Amino acid sequence: MRVVDRLLINFQSQFGNNKSTFYFKAPGRVNLIGEHTDYNDGFVLPFGINRHIHFLVRKREDRICRICSLNFNELREFKIDDISEKKKEGGWSDYIKGVVGEFEKKGLKIAGFEGIIYGDIPTGAGLASSAALEMAVACGLARINNLEIPEIELIRLCQRAENEFVGANCGIMDQYVCFYAKKGKALFLDTRTLSHQFISLPFKEIGVLVIDTKVKHLLASSEYNKRRKECEESVKLLKGYIHNLSSLRDLTIKLFRKYEKFLPQLLRKRVRHVLEENARVEEMVEALKRKDVKKIGELLFSSHYSLKDLYEVTSPETDFLVEIAKREGIIGARMTGGGFGGATIHLLFKEDMPYYRKVVKKEFSGKFGKAPGIFEVRTSQGARNQRGSILS
Repeated sequence: MRVVDRLLINFQSQFGNNKSTFYFKAPGRVNLIGEHTDYNDGFVLPFGINRHIHFLVRKREDRICRICSLNFNELREFKIDDISEKKKEGGWSDYIKGVVGEFEKKGLKIAGFEGIIYGDIPTGAGLASSAALEMAVACGLARINNLEIPEIELIRLCQRAENEFVGANCGIMDQYVCFYAKKGKALFLDTRTLSHQFISLPFKEIGVLVIDTKVKHLLASSEYNKRRKECEESVKLLKGYIHNLSSLRDLTIKLFRKYEKFLPQLLRKRVRHVLEENARVEEMVEALKRKDVKKIGELLFSSHYSLKDLYEVTSPETDFLVEIAKREGIIGARMTGGGFGGATIHLLFKEDMPYYRKVVKKEFSGKFGKAPGIFEVRTSQGARNQRGSILS
């Protein structure tokens, strides 16, 4: 059964009929390289994946919102006029409340709605399930209320929903790629200028495996926000010696080496990762253009070891998976997403996938007592290309 048909059936069951409904979806993402750089005005290189959040929605004539999650088998209801940080419920509906609240803050008065949500993006795996949810809902609400919102404003609105309502101090990468992603392409994004270019992925014979450790990372209550504060503190300390320094993006390797002595050892490690990771993103873009498979793999491994040793956001599970990748001689692997659990990405030749899956499943299960989630991902279109069809 198609996902949209499942949504229609459940919408009718939940809300009486499914007339005048609109369908939207937004993809999850894998960040090929460029981790913990987006909130430092740096470079990132993500791509949309063929796992999505699906949203079927219909406008109401009042200001009541009723949303059912098929994944959690829950119905949540709230009044738009009652939204406040004090009325957070925890879990999936807070992301929707955050988006609704941001529409209101911008003076974009919206009507209530009925909606069904379903997703096949693993939650807590660092694959941007929250950003995909925000984006699918935002696109749906804009459509049913006939609102013309500039694309970048819609993206920022979703980011603010996560920052200010949910409390996760994420950068803009996830929402941006969930909106703009293109099939067959990675999105090379400069998070300072918010300009991007699409880079072709030479993956005809190469597959991308995502391996979910099933260790959940809770950004709002984890050390993710702490890492961002450490970067901000580094900028504050270095401002006394380097004029016009507004973010780590302004810092070159040469300047860092000159002034790193003024930073505590911990902050030196954090800054070094960000600077070197930015350089790796640019190197990866060139390697992809040259189809230099060896260099692509080296950069992936290098990124992971930096996240492990300098930024300290990996976990025993992700480290173990990357060591298997290194030992088995696949192209490359690293953790992806915010860290503290989550998932790893593995690039390997497609012909090697069946054997590699067996090795990973056996060794991971033997060490940690549970099987990891292993699935191949392909590139996908972003929400920008899902205009939202009316279903009668």
